[in-house]
Amino acid sequence: MDNTWQKIFDLVKRTGEKCLVVDGENQEVYAILKLADYEKLIDRKEEVLDLTEDELLDRINCDIAMWQANQNEDEGEDGDEGNGGAKKENKEEEFYLEPVETSS
Repeated sequence: MDNTWQKIFDLVKRTGEKCLVVDGENQEVYAILKLADYEKLIDRKEEVLDLTEDELLDRINCDIAMWQANQNEDEGEDGDEGNGGAKKENKEEEFYLEPVETSS
């Protein structure tokens, strides 16, 4: 196997993320993900096809709520729970210089 592909697969394994690869010849984009993740996507797509419009809206709302909860958990890991869920800004300490009077 080409060393570049092995590096890509190793990175996907290490991070657990998905990866996009662009074919240099025709500029087509491909996604690389675990087979189990791909199967979950296919199963989920089949489940959605059988839903009514109201059921689909309920499912979307549920997915959004779960996503928001995950976002709040991720922000809470940085220790910024006390600021209403707002992202913690990375600020350096602020120093103010004041003139010093010298006696001459």
